[in-house]
Amino acid sequence: MDTSTPTTAPADVGQTSTPLEKDGEAPAARRNESSSYTVTFTITSGPAGTAPTSDATVKGTPYNATGKVPCSIGSDAPGSAQCGFGVIRGGPGNADVHLAPPGVEVTSPGATTHVIRFAGSTVTAVGSGTRLRVTREGDQWSITIDDRDHYIIPDAVIRGG
Repeated sequence: MDTSTPTTAPADVGQTSTPLEKDGEAPAARRNESSSYTVTFTITSGPAGTAPTSDATVKGTPYNATGKVPCSIGSDAPGSAQCGFGVIRGGPGNADVHLAPPGVEVTSPGATTHVIRFAGSTVTAVGSGTRLRVTREGDQWSITIDDRDHYIIPDAVIRGG
């Protein structure tokens, strides 16, 4: 590269150009030099505050998100394992959370063992004969199913984010 003339680093969309050093000379800012300039931004999305009309889904699934939540089965310490989840979100604060056993991805065929429905502050199990014990602490729900299976569900799973 010819260093006899100043050059400019290429700029990608959303990035700025920065003069490169010339013959070992410090950049202008380090020499206490300043410049006046104007930056113009163009916003190409919808108006501020516009929320999407629907939540995206994980490719090949009905779920808006998948991942793992702290869990335990049987006499194991609460939260000592990680269980797969898939969430199908409805309106704000409404979601069905599908839960799989520890070590099993919720997207595996037949993996779902429980479906917990959140409707605002009401939490129910989908299916008959399931006993729930539900407590809320901070931004997460602690759910025990049939006095055996324990799950910790953060609000972010239910609401997104």
